[in-house]
Amino acid sequence: MVNIFSYYTTRAALIETVMADNTSLVLSMTNEIRNDVFTLKDTLKTAGLTLAVADDLDEKKSILIALAEGSSVVKSLALLDDQGQELIRSDDRDVENKRNSPEFYIAREENYYISSADYNRTEKKSSINISAALSEGSDFKGVLVAEISADSIWERMRMMTLGSNDSSYVFTQAGQLVAQSVAAEDALQVELERISLRDSLERDAVTEEIRTVAGDMLKITTPVPGLDWQITVFRPLEDLYKNINLVKNEVFVITLSVLLMVTVVTMIFARSIISPIYNLYKKSKSITSLSGKRKTVSEENQETGNEIELLSRQFDVMAEGLKKYYADLEESKKVLEIKVKARTKELEEMAKHLEETVEQRTKELKERLAELEKFHKLTVGRELRMIQLKKELEKLKKGKPKTNKTKKKK
Repeated sequence: MVNIFSYYTTRAALIETVMADNTSLVLSMTNEIRNDVFTLKDTLKTAGLTLAVADDLDEKKSILIALAEGSSVVKSLALLDDQGQELIRSDDRDVENKRNSPEFYIAREENYYISSADYNRTEKKSSINISAALSEGSDFKGVLVAEISADSIWERMRMMTLGSNDSSYVFTQAGQLVAQSVAAEDALQVELERISLRDSLERDAVTEEIRTVAGDMLKITTPVPGLDWQITVFRPLEDLYKNINLVKNEVFVITLSVLLMVTVVTMIFARSIISPIYNLYKKSKSITSLSGKRKTVSEENQETGNEIELLSRQFDVMAEGLKKYYADLEESKKVLEIKVKARTKELEEMAKHLEETVEQRTKELKERLAELEKFHKLTVGRELRMIQLKKELEKLKKGKPKTNKTKKKK
């Protein structure tokens, strides 16, 4: 029972740990995908610096072709002027005017642009366009556009799906499929794709258990930092909690084994106790049915001198001890009650005395305060009178010399 209780108390913590580990894995891979895309963008910026030192279009085209052939992920490169017109391409496609294309006007405003992926469901491949603005100082000179095969990026998606029954999807936050890595049973993926599409539109980061047609799944969905992509990964709970279920089976086997052993030991121990008691019962019954002098169980035990007699005597001793203990307890209770009553009365008298003292002190303080206020008023009045007399004296002192001078003039 202890093992079962321990299992159920730790199972929730184990499940939370599994969910946290899987969420951490998906977030790590999400950051890696973001880093891959922005590394390609930085590489494109570097290529633009290389083109800036070329003298003419032929030399620049040679550089574009070399860059495209030297990369396993670049499908084509195109150089646009400051008006959005394609000047040269690394492939044989005709040049076009890209003035109204987001890879031109967004790159001109934001210095770079990463397009939504074009996913081919049949080939299970996708490509993205990455644009980088070219400039000399503060002057805008054009845009370098690269069409990137995203297979190396989505390889990280396949790394995230750790089992053959796992599925993962990448949607734009506008609901366009970017990439997917699905389990072998394609018929069960329709519902998972629908859930992933809904999560991409809601743009939330969520880890939760869900029930699907394919079974109970752990769903982890999170946005890709810096991009308008949303990644959703599905992992069957049966695979995730496989080790936990193995522990569960081991716990049940161990618990059942312990219960069986306890049952057997209990039966043996009970039989060893019940059998002597039953024999004692039969003897006492047979003695009671005899005519003549009837023996009690105590008398029989005294004659046999077995363990029951010792146990009976010990019980008597314990009973006497308990009686004495309860008597002492009752006496202590009465004494305590008397003490409590006496102490309560004493405290009441102290409280009453304190109240009288407080009232007396309060009365004295009020009288003292009244005297202080009267003295304060007298003092303030006296000071004001002294100030007034001082001012009058000053006036007299100032006025007396003027009177003497007037008399002399006359």
